Amino acid sequence: MFCGFQIKDIGFDFCDEVAGGSGTCETLKLQERSLINSFSTKVKEAVAHLGEKDGVIDGDVLESAWYPQLKFDVFISHSHTNLDKAMALSAAIKALLGIDAFVDSCVWKCRDQLIEKLRELTGNDPAKPCANPSDEGEIIAHADMMLNNSLMRMIDSCECLMFLDTPRSICRDGLASKTFSAWLYSEIVISKYIRISVPERYRKGRRMLNESYVPAMDSFALKISHGIDLAHLKQLTHEIFVKWVKTAKSRSLSGRPALDPLYELVSLGSMAD
Repeated sequence: MFCGFQIKDIGFDFCDEVAGGSGTCETLKLQERSLINSFSTKVKEAVAHLGEKDGVIDGDVLESAWYPQLKFDVFISHSHTNLDKAMALSAAIKALLGIDAFVDSCVWKCRDQLIEKLRELTGNDPAKPCANPSDEGEIIAHADMMLNNSLMRMIDSCECLMFLDTPRSICRDGLASKTFSAWLYSEIVISKYIRISVPERYRKGRRMLNESYVPAMDSFALKISHGIDLAHLKQLTHEIFVKWVKTAKSRSLSGRPALDPLYELVSLGSMAD
């Protein structure tokens, strides 16, 4: 990962604004929903024939089949209650800039099915918790470990992380930011400490970024707040977003190179902070 952004106060009618009226936000959201459904179907098909060998489940095979590491440019971190906004953002930057964004719920939604699969593979009723609480706890621990590992690899492979900072994902207690989502907490911590990987296009003699830029389950009844540090994420406002898209389109940039004008905007400090 190269850098992370904190998205606040973006009106999701920006789809029409930056596209010049060529498409509606709802149409883009429907397109993205279709992509998510297609992804989920492929994941289920990939594990349809998994089984046991000598009483041991191959965790590496199961994890790689259940959470395939497909290629994306941007990782969108969001509360499950903001799924529509995440899909709208993903669909918009794909339609306008050719940027492939990974909506983490594509993987997250598969967690419960993975738990059911592990119950089945261990001879239990997939639809019910194991009769032995320790067996059920072991299955959940393995499922969550596989999901967290997969999220970490996906964040590492994406060039950017974009975090949707909304009242549903973050609560403020004075100057402190907190979240009740263990998965959001994990994703932001990963984005803070994961290795910084400079894009290859900046290593081949092309112009460098301004040196001032230095990147750096919710429905469960139990509520635990986690202090969350967002200081390493650059602010991506509605104004910056619109200017980024218009600049990238004026230069006919597509895919990861289309992220370059965004880096320029935040590194120059003309609109950030």
